[in-house]
Order: sequence, then C-alpha cells, then structure tokens
Amino acid sequence: MRAERDRLTLPGYCSHVHSSLSDLVGFYVFIFLEWGVFALIDIVDIVRTTALKKPFVISVIGAGGKTTCIERIAEEVRRQGKTAAVVTTTHMWIPEKYSAVVKSWEEAVKQLKEEGMVYYGLAAEAEGKMVFPGQEGYQAVCSAADVVLVEADGAKEKPIKFPDWSREPVIPENTDKIILVFGLSALGRPPGEVCHRWVLCQTLPDKEDLDKEKGKPNLMTAQEFVDKELLLFLLQYGYLRELKLRIPKLPPLVLLNQADDEKKRTDGEWIRTQLEERGIVCRVIQCKSP
Repeated sequence: MRAERDRLTLPGYCSHVHSSLSDLVGFYVFIFLEWGVFALIDIVDIVRTTALKKPFVISVIGAGGKTTCIERIAEEVRRQGKTAAVVTTTHMWIPEKYSAVVKSWEEAVKQLKEEGMVYYGLAAEAEGKMVFPGQEGYQAVCSAADVVLVEADGAKEKPIKFPDWSREPVIPENTDKIILVFGLSALGRPPGEVCHRWVLCQTLPDKEDLDKEKGKPNLMTAQEFVDKELLLFLLQYGYLRELKLRIPKLPPLVLLNQADDEKKRTDGEWIRTQLEERGIVCRVIQCKSP
C-alpha cells in the first residue's frame, strides 16, 4: 500500500496542477450551509469545467466531515448528468451505495458509466474501509470520470487535525482543486480529545516565532480547551503554511464544517474573516449526508 501511494505522489505534494484552468472556471457545489439551507459555494461549474478538463480532480483534506462533503459533491455531480468517481489515498468508509470495492477496475468503470457514480478501492484490513486502488485502477477511473473526488487525508474521525506531512495528506499529482475541511464541533472541547496528532502540535515553537525559529514555548497548545484562536492556529500552521510552501499555485478552499449552533457559526465567521484577510477563501457550513 505504501509503495502504491509513493508512486502516486510524494506525501503532501502535488507536482502538477492546472492553475490557469482553476483561475478561469469554477464548479458549483451544493452543500448544506448554516441551518440546512441549500446554498451555492462559489468554486466551480463542474458541467462547464469538464468540457475543458476531464477529469476534474478534487482532493479533500483535513478533518471534521471530509467524507460527507465528498458525498454531497459527488451526488450533485451525478444530478447534473456527469459522472463522479470517489477514491482515497488513505482509508475511507465504504458506502452502502455505488461501491465497487474489491471489483476489477474494468467493472468499476462499467458501473461508473451505468450508474453515474462509483466508489473504488481495495478492501482495507480494517473491516468496512477501502484504500487506494493502485495506480492502474486510479488511472482507469480518472480516464472514465468527469470528476474524481479523492479523500486524501485521515483524522481517525476527529473534527480537527495537525498533520504529519511525512505521512499525510497524500495529494495526487493530477489534483485541480484542494478542499480543506475543519470541524467546528472541536470548539470548547479538550484539544487532546478532538485533535488528531495533537502531540505534534505541542512540539511547535510559539506562534509569533514559527517563521523566525526562535523556539519559545508554544503557549497556544497549553490551552485547556479549543477556542477560535487555537483552531485558526492549527489551520494556519498545520495546513495552510505547508500548502503554500509545497503547492503554491493551488490555494485551498477552507470549509469550516459542523456550524450547528449560533456560537459555532459566530466563531466560524471570525475565523473566516481572519483567513480571508490573508487571501484564503473560506466558508462556514453545516454539511449533511445526502
């Protein structure tokens, strides 16, 4: 499995992107925004995009609702009369519908054409999960699908994460768009309980000295509970800084998910404002399963 992933891409690195295309066109993704109202996220028009670039590959990273967001996007692609293939470069739960796990890539492509959607991968050792289908299978579904959605990160079902970039995320080289999901349900809870790989964050220097490498103790990670400032800190120094260094031509869309009450929505809007002042597109959402 590791060898297959290494052939796919270096962990956390996307060497070939279609930035000019992404600058010119967008895709429309319908997901639940705020209180379950269907809203339009201003990213891309998949129907028009796939006439110019097929497949359009979207890698979803982070924590706190990646799979649900992928499901919503895939369903909307299918509703628009296009085909959507879902794969993972890590581990992903196998859905009840549209699964071609353990089938041949020929069968997966046949299902994609007949049903408009397929989840494809190899069966993981953990029951009920799938893993990367191998390079041949991945290329096969990419050749057949209009849109390919890649769950490219793992979080052990926790709402937030501080990644180990030597391992994850694993972003395919042919990625056109990165979506970074973070769960607002982490707010007000102990960070060790809700943050995957929290121990890695605790080794960071103080946030004011991260770029200067002065090595002061990181007071942010001494907090008893996750607040909006800590969540912003984790986003910025866990993901956004590394993405800018590794994939500068492919800025992510940040989705602050699980905004299921007024406090979370208010804190999410504060984080959104902070990110957008830094030039990062961000939305506060409540994404529900289709």
